Amino acid sequence: MQNNDSGSDLIKLHQQTIGDQRVPTVSARHLHSFLEVGKVFRAWIQDRIASFGFVEGQDYVIMENVFRPNLDETSGGRPAKEYFLTIDMAKELSMVERNDKGKQARRYFIECERRMMDGTPAPMTREQLLARAVLESQEVIAEKDAVIGRLTADNAELQEDSEALHKIAVADGSLDLTVTAKTLQMSRSELLRIMRERQWLYQRQGVGAHIGYQSKINAGSLEHKISNVSLANGSQKTISQVRVTPKGVTELAKIVGRYKSIQI
Repeated sequence: MQNNDSGSDLIKLHQQTIGDQRVPTVSARHLHSFLEVGKVFRAWIQDRIASFGFVEGQDYVIMENVFRPNLDETSGGRPAKEYFLTIDMAKELSMVERNDKGKQARRYFIECERRMMDGTPAPMTREQLLARAVLESQEVIAEKDAVIGRLTADNAELQEDSEALHKIAVADGSLDLTVTAKTLQMSRSELLRIMRERQWLYQRQGVGAHIGYQSKINAGSLEHKISNVSLANGSQKTISQVRVTPKGVTELAKIVGRYKSIQI
């Protein structure tokens, strides 16, 4: 497959076909090197794909026998398997590293997306990126101060409403993952990522449905609802759906709040 590269001062972007579209992608090896991950590349990328449910052909593509001259000490300039990631996947991998390099890469990918939306073809210079990073840092500090003020007020309000929160936590009924995400005012994909990171949910190999960890089920935070659905041929199929109890929603609200404060 022909590869058209677009230059960059930070991490090079490569045009690749994912699905039926040509999109900008990032070499997973280059990202791994930039993030200064302590784990061996193959173990790192395979672990991240399995842990966060990334899908080949949707979030990344694999190129066989790609020549990598002097990319790392182990390559020896020999052909190897390469992973090319969408910007969304690269941004998420950068964010979960939770270090300065990850934050820098995430800001860079956000800027790449902005330039693509604006139709701006030329990449920013290193000086422009640095100036923008300083400006963003100032904006983040101001926003963080505002959030701290809101959290302080919210904390006082939560203390006053503790009895009401307790009633919610012990109420009957549960929510599916989509409704839970809406209740917490976040996207479903973001909620799933957090729940997988905090070992609330997992997926078996080759199975699309999410499964709740037994510890969360025993604690009353999750439950599995068994339902019978009618198929087009008239037969019945039994499906199991993981659902979040009111107690689980209360716990997730606290976790999500901490995640958002860390990102800020």
